Amino acid sequence: MRQRLTVIFAAILAAAASAAGQDELTVNKIPIRNIRITGMADCRIIYEQSGQEVSDLLADVGFIQLDREDELNRAETLLAEGEIEQALQQYRRARLGAEREWVQELAELRRMQAMDADGRINEAVRMWLKALTDYNSSANAQAMVPSVLAEAGDEANREAFDLLAAKRAETDANAEQELWLAIAELQLKIAELEGDTKNAEDIAEEMIAVAGDNPEIRLRSAEVLIKEPAKAPDVVEIVTGDLYLYGERQLPRALLLLGKAQAMLAEADDQNRTLLIDAGNNLMHVVVFFANSDQAAEAYYLAAGVNDQLGNAEAARTAYQVVQADHADSPFAAKAGDALTAMETVDGE
Repeated sequence: MRQRLTVIFAAILAAAASAAGQDELTVNKIPIRNIRITGMADCRIIYEQSGQEVSDLLADVGFIQLDREDELNRAETLLAEGEIEQALQQYRRARLGAEREWVQELAELRRMQAMDADGRINEAVRMWLKALTDYNSSANAQAMVPSVLAEAGDEANREAFDLLAAKRAETDANAEQELWLAIAELQLKIAELEGDTKNAEDIAEEMIAVAGDNPEIRLRSAEVLIKEPAKAPDVVEIVTGDLYLYGERQLPRALLLLGKAQAMLAEADDQNRTLLIDAGNNLMHVVVFFANSDQAAEAYYLAAGVNDQLGNAEAARTAYQVVQADHADSPFAAKAGDALTAMETVDGE
């Protein structure tokens, strides 16, 4: 009797362990353990956790360990260790060796993510476009858009750009706006890296036309257009029109853009004092209210230049010195040093 109870109890414990699960995920860098992954649908991992069915976007998954899928687990370990080439080969073996169809799909999509992580943008884009077809261009499939480019000048970037251009040409910007914009954004990123100003400006202007009242897309496009001084009036119109729609993370970007555009317009108008003052005010708003933002160093540097143009040499000198001291790791620290040297040369003449 005792032996029988022991066997039954062991079976219950085994069943409980199985129910609890031995699988593992890392989602948005947060490990999730003691789960049981049960499948994948529409680029989402499905699993059981504490008796509840949960799903997460595969685009957010960084690491997977799946019970009884040793080939896949090996690929995941290789990817985590940065052994990309071996990981890619292992994902292929995992796909071919898997019995469950969803595991086969998972291995192929993880292989695409490994391509992306390694900057093989042409291959990653090709696989992403196939995934869009396989999953009917769902929002979850769109979320897996590649993001890591090859080095500037690498032919892989041009190949990816052309693949995306062909896909965007056949995508209805009205019916599939989010997909169209995702493709355009990646093309824009490639064009900027490659210094392809013409394509970058053309894509940015198209994105503004398609985005409607989406302030982030319009702001992102304005950040491209500002590189051409002739587009400064357009940038002012975009930013001022959306100024009250921006969130806290967007505001320093917007104010920096507005200040830069106004400074450009002032320069084109014989150093128009009113425009210079407006530019300086917007730049200093970034410095004062968003001192820890990524835009603070550039804003302070540009504000110093505005002060110099307004004839406030001492304020300009002080601002340049602050940029050097407080933003020493920024590229604008060296530019501030050059500006101070130039001011001293002028003073010595």
